[in-house]
Amino acid sequence: MTVVHSFAGYGEHDYGSQPYGGGTAQGAMGFQFEAVIKEETATGAQFEGKIIDQEAATGLQFEALVDTTPVLGIQFESLVLSQEQAAAFQFEGEITPNEFATGVEFFGSNMGFIDCGATYGSTPYGTTPYGKPTLCAALGFQFDAKIVGTQTPTGFQFDAQITDVQVPIGIQFEGKIIDFPGATGLQFESIATSPLGLQFTINLYNTDRLRVLCEFPSRGAATGSGTNAWGNAIATGQNWLASSTKAGDFGVNNLNTDIVEQIWRSDDGVVTGINLDCDTEIAQGVFLDTLAILNHNLTTSATVNVIGSNSATFTPVGTTFVLNVRPDNIFHIESVLPLSSFRYWRISIDDSTNPDGFISIGTIVFGAAIIFQGECLVDRILKRSRHFADTVRTEGFTSVKNDRALKNSVRLDFRSLDFNKGNFKALSNIFKTTRTSQKCLWIPTPSLSDPTFMERFAVFAKLVEIPEESHNVKGPDLDFIDLTLDLDEAE
Repeated sequence: MTVVHSFAGYGEHDYGSQPYGGGTAQGAMGFQFEAVIKEETATGAQFEGKIIDQEAATGLQFEALVDTTPVLGIQFESLVLSQEQAAAFQFEGEITPNEFATGVEFFGSNMGFIDCGATYGSTPYGTTPYGKPTLCAALGFQFDAKIVGTQTPTGFQFDAQITDVQVPIGIQFEGKIIDFPGATGLQFESIATSPLGLQFTINLYNTDRLRVLCEFPSRGAATGSGTNAWGNAIATGQNWLASSTKAGDFGVNNLNTDIVEQIWRSDDGVVTGINLDCDTEIAQGVFLDTLAILNHNLTTSATVNVIGSNSATFTPVGTTFVLNVRPDNIFHIESVLPLSSFRYWRISIDDSTNPDGFISIGTIVFGAAIIFQGECLVDRILKRSRHFADTVRTEGFTSVKNDRALKNSVRLDFRSLDFNKGNFKALSNIFKTTRTSQKCLWIPTPSLSDPTFMERFAVFAKLVEIPEESHNVKGPDLDFIDLTLDLDEAE
């Protein structure tokens, strides 16, 4: 391309920024330069080429050849700055076989640079050109190094890092040691850092050890603002929607209460085609490995499906599984650790043979449980049932009782729990967070093959008291604890 000169007048550029008496090229599409030194005592060649403030710089090509014996080296610097479409540049440097070749130094880039903000005195004296800015780039780079045809190569070392940038593209490196008998070695280190954010859960999953569910994402987000999919305020516990609800104190959000006698109920005569939809109000979704449906009136012939989706309309469906319906309470655990989370969950119910003519459920809880690993409770479990009733004494010194509820309590003993392992730490965390005021779902004997065994000692209960710990201490890493938990559904 023909170079167009601007014929800038005196003083129209910063003093010293342009060669004295030279013109300014405004339409350069790249340039080609060849420098040759063929003197007997060549001291080297130095060349600096820049394409600045162009919208579409095509490229830069430079070839330097030193063909003399006592040569000191070649230095070349090429920059393409502030370009939107900088294509590329090419550099070839060669020192032909001689006894005193010192080396080749090359610095080049076809990407945009930014001023690092270095001030006077912030870099060692003489390390940067006087009055020039210090430039930084963050797009990655490519480096090719070869040692060819030498007698005693000692290897070479390359260290490349991209740090403190928002979008590091990457690093590419190729190293070769060729055609010599005694190669020493090659070392390469590449590091790329970026603050991307990371969240992960470590879970050694099993289906036959104690599991405890104390956090219930089924009840919606604990904090937040705005409204959920049903138009209710987030973090108010109003995150359920039912396809049928009987008028009165039978609202669907009763499913979030700790009092299992406070039920949701369908309209009279509605026992099929019922959907109970839950918006967990958690955008990243919920992993469900444990679920309980408590104080229900479903028959064992009912069909109950659980459906997970990231759409409030449940299209598409992300996951689905069928519950094994048991009288009074349903407990479900997943056979493998779920790897997908979903914000919306649906309980779909069909119970055409229900003699009550309606469906009622007291409480639904689900989420990711705390699961014991290796250690477990002892094989003796104390269980007790308590009958609660309203009693009115009569004149005949007897009483009339209004039946209310039958509540269970269990006692779990633990022996020689290792203080330094996760099981004791998990229990300690439960003691600190739930204390004696919050109910948890405790399943001491989970089982995939025998649901009656799983439900035998399962309780939705509070701690009667924070347990006393008996420590058998043999050293800082040999501390073994005995403790007893009393869990009561009536608390």
